[in-house]
Amino acid sequence: MTLRLLTLIALLVGSVLAAPLPFPKPVKNKPASALPDAMQGLWEVKTRTGPNGLNFAISITQKYVKIDRTTWTFLRADKTTTGMQCSLTINPNQKPAHLDLGFPMAIGVGAINGINAAGPYMTGIVEVQGDTMKFCYALRTDRPNDFKPANPREYLYTLERVKTP
Repeated sequence: MTLRLLTLIALLVGSVLAAPLPFPKPVKNKPASALPDAMQGLWEVKTRTGPNGLNFAISITQKYVKIDRTTWTFLRADKTTTGMQCSLTINPNQKPAHLDLGFPMAIGVGAINGINAAGPYMTGIVEVQGDTMKFCYALRTDRPNDFKPANPREYLYTLERVKTP
């Protein structure tokens, strides 16, 4: 009797160990919450467009953008000299994602009493597709509805990720 029981147990254990593993779950598109990670790094400002498709020159003090966690820093054309630095707030759950840049502060200087009474400097929307980022923003006014500037204080930055060699 014990021999039969041991044989049965051995067969059960062997069949469980030999069972195939389940197939891996298919990879889904990254959730919207992945957007802040996709934005990190160094970007080159390719175009700055205003209402009616009007192209503006790109300032040498805003030729590049470095995004590091919650800080958006404009860099000069040499990529090393820091220009304007803004605090970055993103809501990736909005469609399109909302991106606000806090009032620019000089490097090393905080807001008065920890409060930035001026509110957001730029309120906008953002999307990242591969190595291209679009940021449509308004200066101290209502957020744009789409990626085509319509009002006099709305602009569209098109940025391209800078690839390191």
